[in-house]
Amino acid sequence: MFIFSEQFVIAGRALYEAQLASFHALTEAAFDNGMAEVERNVETFRSSLAESTVATRQLLVAQQEALP
Repeated sequence: MFIFSEQFVIAGRALYEAQLASFHALTEAAFDNGMAEVERNVETFRSSLAESTVATRQLLVAQQEALP
């Protein structure tokens, strides 16, 4: 009887470890995807900021040229 219950403990532990490994892999993939999304957002922000800076400079130059 003791051997039978020990087999349940071993099987339960193996199942727990497999589930933990699966959860770890899914969590790691989700974290990596989240980091990639953050990096894309930062790059978009930088690009938008650069375009805004150029447009603002062009507007200021045009205003200065329009003044008498």
